[in-house]
Amino acid sequence: MANEITITAKIKCTNGELIVPESGVVRLSIDQATQGYFADVIGTTTTFADLPASVTAPGMTYFKNLDATNDIYLGTADSQFSVKLKPGEVALFRCHELLGHKASAGTPSLQLICLEN
Repeated sequence: MANEITITAKIKCTNGELIVPESGVVRLSIDQATQGYFADVIGTTTTFADLPASVTAPGMTYFKNLDATNDIYLGTADSQFSVKLKPGEVALFRCHELLGHKASAGTPSLQLICLEN
């Protein structure tokens, strides 16, 4: 099969003279229907998702910060954090390796859905 995944993204910002209407749709094909899903409480030290053994090559991955107060950082194995999820925010992108994650403070929950590449 082809185009098993459909991703729709839309951003709209209207603030004074700033107007940003942008949207896009991407359709992707995957080799196998394998996914890893979890919602986990994380701390302030870097940890990595414990995905099922069936997900050997992480691909399109959805992250959501389920906390109401604390930020969550996503980064690489060497603790370089370039993604910050504020409370309630989501991120969706293709990973070539699973990202580490840690909290700015407290023990927020991170939801993660990872599709096999």
